[in-house]
Amino acid sequence: KTVKMKEYVIAAWWLGKNRILKAIPLLCECLKDERDRTTLGGYPLRRQAARSLGTLKDSQAVTPLIEALDCSDLRLQEAVILALKNIGDRSAIPALINLLNPEIKDKPTEALIEALTAFKVWEVQDHIEPFLQDSSERVKCAAAQYFYALTLKPRYLEMLFQTLGHENRFLRYAAAMDLAALGRFEIAPAIIKAQIP
Repeated sequence: KTVKMKEYVIAAWWLGKNRILKAIPLLCECLKDERDRTTLGGYPLRRQAARSLGTLKDSQAVTPLIEALDCSDLRLQEAVILALKNIGDRSAIPALINLLNPEIKDKPTEALIEALTAFKVWEVQDHIEPFLQDSSERVKCAAAQYFYALTLKPRYLEMLFQTLGHENRFLRYAAAMDLAALGRFEIAPAIIKAQIP
């Protein structure tokens, strides 16, 4: 069974990588799979199906992806949020805003803020502002990206530049991705000089 499920995960990856659009309904069905579950409660096939749907960027996947947000698997939630961001269909925005609810304790906050930034959902800035003081550097960077995109105030850009020089290379890479997502040419030199691959 384990070997067969791994083959399904690889197949889901292959369908996305090769942009097989007619596989979208099948990948949407995979978002509901209950068979492939890790001992920690994760759903590898669902996660890969979400990633592949994000690669295919077709709006017919939006509703099934939103439904998959109800799963407790945080890595699946993250894959779904990134897929919705990649698809770019604004009908996903209410579901993303709903996930900001403080009563929902466990959620992929970094990916959520980045998606809200990509969609330019500025009406939730009061909910995003506390994350500028978050204990996670990655979440703080996502919040800084959000507020710089909204306001263009240098202090938010400076937060990202500081993390770009962090001793942890993974945080440097995350900051570079946040800066690159802003799409501003004048930021490029700082990314080029950063100590990252």
